[in-house]
Amino acid sequence: MNYKDTIKKAAIKSFQLLPVRNNTVFCHNFYGNGFDENPRYIAEELLKTNSFKIYWALSRENASLPLPEGIERVIIGTPKYFRAIATSKVWISNVRLPEYFTKRKNQFYVQTWHGDLGLKKIEYDVLDKLSESYVRNMKNDDKMINLMLSGSKHFTNVCRNAFKYNGEILKCGCPKNDNIINADKAKAKKQVKKDLGIKEDNILLYMPTFRTDYSTDPYNIDLDKVKKSLEKNTGKSWKVLCKMHPNVQNKHKNINCTDYISIDKYNNTQQAIAACDILISDYSSVLFDAMLANKTVLVYANDEELYRKNERGLYFNLSDLPFPYFKSSAEIVRYINQDKLKHAKDNYRQFFKEQDVNTEGNASKIVADYISKICFNK
Repeated sequence: MNYKDTIKKAAIKSFQLLPVRNNTVFCHNFYGNGFDENPRYIAEELLKTNSFKIYWALSRENASLPLPEGIERVIIGTPKYFRAIATSKVWISNVRLPEYFTKRKNQFYVQTWHGDLGLKKIEYDVLDKLSESYVRNMKNDDKMINLMLSGSKHFTNVCRNAFKYNGEILKCGCPKNDNIINADKAKAKKQVKKDLGIKEDNILLYMPTFRTDYSTDPYNIDLDKVKKSLEKNTGKSWKVLCKMHPNVQNKHKNINCTDYISIDKYNNTQQAIAACDILISDYSSVLFDAMLANKTVLVYANDEELYRKNERGLYFNLSDLPFPYFKSSAEIVRYINQDKLKHAKDNYRQFFKEQDVNTEGNASKIVADYISKICFNK
């Protein structure tokens, strides 16, 4: 642990002289990267009870982002942030917590992770690919987890093997996916178009994951050609939206599209997925999120061999997924021109069955009820 983290750990310990407050929940999303993902939907469900004080951690960069009424912002690194960590009864995070976090015996930690049906290998399954600092965070986080969530046979296995987690797993589904399973898709589309000023009929959403090795150009998909083909074959106008992983280098610098909207700062990724007509990604778990929303999903990955060798590796072969898989823009255009989009979802039902995927859409309530029991012994 470095000097700065030692100071942060001491700050938390100083506030541990104060009592833990049973009605208080501390939420942490991607190291302060806005109000979104699994912690968001659990927090929104908790708000319905009017029983909780909810703290939301934000980075200094995102300090001014809006939060719903009833959720109090705490800026990472401030005394208020350390106090919230030390005195909240329940912690909720979708990533590994920093090494300086110290949990008390009467605190409860829900590790939701940020993907359920995941394609990329993670954690102990790729231990040799992780930095020393991340491994320290991971091992400290391991000791504190009281509950994990799963919505599929696949992720239950990941919890046991990749996390080496032997505790309780709530097999309720992924809270962030409640919003896309239950969403009124037409209403979501109308709202996203209003929010982003979109006048076109349909939405193409591009959401690739990150690499550490950029020796190839993994984002070289020609979105202009794909869009033109879609417009020609559907008779409708299309708008391209792009959301890049927080770890992607250079963000949108290399996106091959003359007219698109970045939604990196859009505050509701799941609504964007519910609103889109087609999603294109590579190795991201959003492939499966969009599948749950019954969206047409296309996999574009021109670097699979390199990714398997130099990056995290994959739990599934791309050819075994229930999505059409392409290595070039020309292949996608040909697929569209041959009128094959109508068959893109043919294998979803079988995949749900094979992986025992939870599609109930009530995970947020199940987790919120569980937290209520922890806090109030209901």
